Amino acid sequence: ARFLGGTPEDLVVGVELEVEGVLREDGVLAASKVKFRPSARVEANAAAVDAAGGTLTLLGLAVHVTPSTELRNVASLDALPEGASVQVRGYSTRDGAGLNATRLEVLDASPSDRAFLRGVVAAKTPTSALEILGIAIDTSAAEFRDIADAGLTASAFFDAIVTGQTIVKV
Repeated sequence: ARFLGGTPEDLVVGVELEVEGVLREDGVLAASKVKFRPSARVEANAAAVDAAGGTLTLLGLAVHVTPSTELRNVASLDALPEGASVQVRGYSTRDGAGLNATRLEVLDASPSDRAFLRGVVAAKTPTSALEILGIAIDTSAAEFRDIADAGLTASAFFDAIVTGQTIVKV
C-alpha cells in the first residue's frame, strides 16, 4: 500500500485514516492507498521553533513538520516567527506526546490570547479533568456541550467519553 501523510510506524489508536483498496472475498480490505487524516487541531502561539529539527512547540506539545506538511501563510518553518499565532492540524505521534502536522497555518504574526485544542481523549478523571495529546485539562470551571451544542452536566459529558476514541475540543 502507498501511505500518504504518514508511515506504517505512525499507525496508532486514535489516528483517522482514509483507506482505498479492493474488498476480497474473505472480507479483508487489500489496501492500495492509506491516507492519514487530521484528528487533532491546536491553535496557539508558536514557541521553540526549531527549523533544522522540523519542530515547534504549541501549549508544551512538540509539533513535527515534514516536507509533506501543507504550509499556509508561511513559506517555511525558517520563516515562522516565534510567538506567532498558528493553527496546526495533524495526528498524534506514536508515543502520544507530540503531533505530526498535516497542515500548519499562520493566523497572525503577533501572539494571541486564545488557545484551542481538539483531539482524542487519552484519559479522564470524571467531572474534573481530561488529557488530550498529553496535555492535562482542568475542567472544574468548564461549560459542557454535546455535538449539537446543547448544554450538558459534567457527569453526562464525562459518561459520554470513551477513552481512546472520543474527540473533544476545548
